[in-house]
Amino acid sequence: MAFKRVIPFLILIALVIAGFGTAAYFYSAFNNVRENPQQIAQEEAAEVMGRVSELMILPGDEDPNIFTVTDPERLRAEQAFFKDVSFGDRLIIYTNNQRAILYNPTAHKIVNVAPFLIGGAGGAAQ
Repeated sequence: MAFKRVIPFLILIALVIAGFGTAAYFYSAFNNVRENPQQIAQEEAAEVMGRVSELMILPGDEDPNIFTVTDPERLRAEQAFFKDVSFGDRLIIYTNNQRAILYNPTAHKIVNVAPFLIGGAGGAAQ
């Protein structure tokens, strides 16, 4: 009988220990992001580029600029390039190689690829 009384207490202690462990893990991860935002961004960019390179050959002579789509409706209204854009898609721009890539990480698909010209015809960005 005494053992049955101890079991709930042991379970409670195990849950408290697990809770403290989880809290410590997330606190450590939060501090890492806060102290090294550039490193986290570089790791995320490397992961995205690794996945995109599975789908197409990418320029190896420059690091791209990578943007996350947060307002797909506005982009669809502005340019035909974004007609199939979704929230969370990645826009990858190679300035020197004049290439723009729209990538959907959820579906792991290239949505669109187009030339990207700065100061092209008439000085307008395209």
